[in-house]
Amino acid sequence: GECSASCGGGEQTRSRSCNNPPPSEEGADCSGDATESRQCNEDPCPVDGGWDDFGEWSECSAACEGGIQFRSRTCSNPAPANGGADCVGEDSERRECNTGACLPEWPNDFRWSFAGQPEGYNCVQILEPAEPDSHTWKDNFFCWTSNKADPGLKWSFAGPIGGMKCTQILETADPHTWSDNYLCLPNDTPYNLEWSMAGPLTGKQCIQWEEGADPHTWMDNYLCSCGDSCSMPVVLMTSNGALPASLQVTTVSKSLNQLNQTVTHGKTTSSAGHPTRQIQD
Repeated sequence: GECSASCGGGEQTRSRSCNNPPPSEEGADCSGDATESRQCNEDPCPVDGGWDDFGEWSECSAACEGGIQFRSRTCSNPAPANGGADCVGEDSERRECNTGACLPEWPNDFRWSFAGQPEGYNCVQILEPAEPDSHTWKDNFFCWTSNKADPGLKWSFAGPIGGMKCTQILETADPHTWSDNYLCLPNDTPYNLEWSMAGPLTGKQCIQWEEGADPHTWMDNYLCSCGDSCSMPVVLMTSNGALPASLQVTTVSKSLNQLNQTVTHGKTTSSAGHPTRQIQD
């Protein structure tokens, strides 16, 4: 008969009849077995390949504005063997990643405006409410191009913002409570900023903050980029929103002696001596 398996070892049987001639007249039956069997198709069976699971995605090829990452799999579950078929389909796949906009580059993607929010930019308003209307600070903005990611800038005219990396924005010649004004960024920001009240800083890339309608020397003030060795420290608040006791805020280019006198124009002071004023987003 046919082999019981096409591969991997089967069995065949065959039979015979005691009829050549059949026993008669009290003759004896045939001696021996009427059937016999043997092994057949003993070659190993073919094994078709099967895909294993995909591995982890590779690192994205770009940090922002669209990159590519890959992952792969192997034809090993099981691997093809004994003439079996390979796996069907692709052994790798790709996808887009980090498609969000990049952060704006300093200084090219930033600008100062003393005439309202410019078209094509997102901005944070730079406001000191104690300034008289004639100084036109209400239309002053620090901006970044709208096709870039939000760098997380926030403006405060009531001291550093808790949990943020803040740079003091000060003009000591201006009596209108500029001593508590800060430009703040998230703690993980890549930007390191330094403020100057006496022109651009040598070796830095600076953006002028100008307000010609304010007579208090707002023509030589600059916000500059700097590295880890900046002389202008950033102010990091503690988790409860207080300044570390050992921290003293200093500013480049001009003396802070004028700040030894408390200025309270246009604001209230809490029992703890800290100004209680609204923070501008």
